[in-house]
Amino acid sequence: MSSEEQLWARENTFVCLVHDEYNANSRVVDFLVRNSAAIDPKTGTVAIAALLRVG
Repeated sequence: MSSEEQLWARENTFVCLVHDEYNANSRVVDFLVRNSAAIDPKTGTVAIAALLRVG
């Protein structure tokens, strides 16, 4: 990607986290949207700009 495309992707890539992964009838309000902090193209790892907890 060009440097301009990289900048755009860095500022406009979001991660959608589901509130309850066991609820098959999730609605829009059941999701939390956070910015991605970094993406490692070698491993495909995405860092999320939020603290997450399981459970």
